[in-house]
Amino acid sequence: MAHPTPSSFLDALAGRGRKDAETRVSVDCCIRAVKEAIAGRVFIHRAKISCSFREGGGSRVESTTTEVALHRPLYTFSDVDRLARVSRGTAKRWLLGYGQYPAISAPSTPSHAASFLDLVEVIAIGKLKQRGFPLLLIRQIVQYTQQLLKLERPLVSAQFRVGGKEIFVEAEDRLIEVGRQRGQTVWLEVLAPFLEDLDYTQDLASTWWPRGHGGYIQVSPHFGYGFPVIAGSGVRTEIIRERYVANDPIDVIAKDFRLEPISVEAALRFELQDSA
Repeated sequence: MAHPTPSSFLDALAGRGRKDAETRVSVDCCIRAVKEAIAGRVFIHRAKISCSFREGGGSRVESTTTEVALHRPLYTFSDVDRLARVSRGTAKRWLLGYGQYPAISAPSTPSHAASFLDLVEVIAIGKLKQRGFPLLLIRQIVQYTQQLLKLERPLVSAQFRVGGKEIFVEAEDRLIEVGRQRGQTVWLEVLAPFLEDLDYTQDLASTWWPRGHGGYIQVSPHFGYGFPVIAGSGVRTEIIRERYVANDPIDVIAKDFRLEPISVEAALRFELQDSA
């Protein structure tokens, strides 16, 4: 009976589901990652994947590994619906298209799953939709922004956060002729706050802070398999909720995971509001 190789075991442990042909993980890195997982560390950081490349151009490899992680399939479409707080079936329609309507932006993953970048796009589109923007207009704005910034996915780019306001306002002004006031208001009240809650790596959104940078909750493909975690711990917020629903006191949960009670409370507020 054949036994799995260390690299394939780490791939499974990290939830990758498939090997990256460009990433070779050393045996030492693999053993260390397994030991940490057994010890209760519930996240895999990209450094563990790229550590065998540190010598001779490690920054390039780390950048490549990060980009791979951002495009890696992590979520079902139902997961994206829940995290982005859009109605059931929305993420799949927006990312893949439906009927005569094309996708709003090309997804980075196979048709059966979604990546972190896909998630960020659905969140941004959902916020515009909540403010009354029809999908046709959103598609046109995305296409207009793609042309001006020469980016395939402008909504997840740092360039959009820096220079997107004028483009967004001008796009709406040209496309629907209602003046610039609504575009400016929506940018300031909807898009700008959301974009400020993103961190970027190599021009691409790499972390989302759904409660702001001081709100304890972090979403990144490098932690918790891409699901919300308590920042700095890797503990998924859904695990905190499960313990709380099982009648474990907050102080006990905090002690078990070596967390501050305030971060446990933040995780519960996030999860309970999410399921409300």
